Amino acid sequence: MYNHDGNHWVFMQSLIASDGAGYDYFGHGVALSGTGHLVVGAHGNDDKGSLSGAVYLYTLNSTSNTWGDEQKIFASDGAEGVYFGFAVAMSGTGHLVVGAPYDDDMGSYSGAVYLYTLNSSSNTWGDEQKIVASDGIADV
Repeated sequence: MYNHDGNHWVFMQSLIASDGAGYDYFGHGVALSGTGHLVVGAHGNDDKGSLSGAVYLYTLNSTSNTWGDEQKIFASDGAEGVYFGFAVAMSGTGHLVVGAPYDDDMGSYSGAVYLYTLNSSSNTWGDEQKIVASDGIADV
């Protein structure tokens, strides 16, 4: 992580998954909000099955100007091979979107998007909704 001091980019710290393993692909998808939250995808994580995926969430400590572990999230219906965390996006209003391109609810590799909302009182992210294409088609 780097911070711009007004003139230069200054190195702050490296982020490494505390439970990371080879081929987790930690850092493939990254998003930063303007409110001090960072999400890092690790679509190769295998905690819920091979290539099931996970995302790691960090919070900026404004006093020390360092990032600390906040939470690790899996798909609520996590399954092998869905690549949860392949793509991530975050809003400045407490919303997180996580892509799982190989989810197969609507057919092989039909994909899904998971939406999460930040609970500001507990500073944790809660599972809100899973979205699949309404016109998705099952395998023939």
